[in-house]
Amino acid sequence: MNAAIAEKLFELNNRPLSADGTQTRASVFAAHEKPKLKALPLEAFAIGRWQRFKLGSDYHICIDGVAYSAPFGLIGKPVDVQERTFISGDFRVAKALRATSAHSGTASLVGIFHQGERVASHARSRPEPGVLRPAITLDEHRPPQHRAAARLTPEAVHERVAAIGGAVTALSDRIFLRADHPEQAGRHVAGLIALGEKHGADALQSAATAALIANVHSYAYVRALLASGRTGLPCDAAASSAGLHENLRGPAYYH
Repeated sequence: MNAAIAEKLFELNNRPLSADGTQTRASVFAAHEKPKLKALPLEAFAIGRWQRFKLGSDYHICIDGVAYSAPFGLIGKPVDVQERTFISGDFRVAKALRATSAHSGTASLVGIFHQGERVASHARSRPEPGVLRPAITLDEHRPPQHRAAARLTPEAVHERVAAIGGAVTALSDRIFLRADHPEQAGRHVAGLIALGEKHGADALQSAATAALIANVHSYAYVRALLASGRTGLPCDAAASSAGLHENLRGPAYYH
């Protein structure tokens, strides 16, 4: 049926429109309409979901358990995030994005805008089973000091801190558990390792123990303790029969 329709359509478009037979629908189209046509857009029109975020110090926004990066220069500023879904086969962008989509039939795009201008685009991702808050990060979005740290993967950080052991390892495990995504935790734990190189292993262990007692699982807290020189454990905390416990903050939390 389609073949028969195409044949009749060709006949219709080439049927004379004037008495002299010089004009047809096909000739009018070629002479007057075709030169004014524009290329189809790369992106299909799609109703997207919009959200507004204030970009945090980690220069990522989190959508459905996945973190997406934005330029670090926008830290502290509002950004608008649009999620758009393209039907497979409709436009070229769907083909380009389908390889990174969790579903073969659709492809989705996360666009990040600031003051109406697109500043980042990411293929939509879905959390994988067993992976804690994955992050999609473009290297150009990182500040210079983070680009060097990014070469130290979370796995490599785990290996280095496991060799240190003690309270430092326990604290790093909790930092990884509570971080927004592994890359963020990796940077913080790499910071702990650097603090140990600067202040010494014993001082780092004491500060990490104080952080665990205070139930504060933070690189910044340990850094502040080491900078102040107050890394020794209070006598009552060290002698307590309760030992380390998440629900006991201890005096180190308040002083």
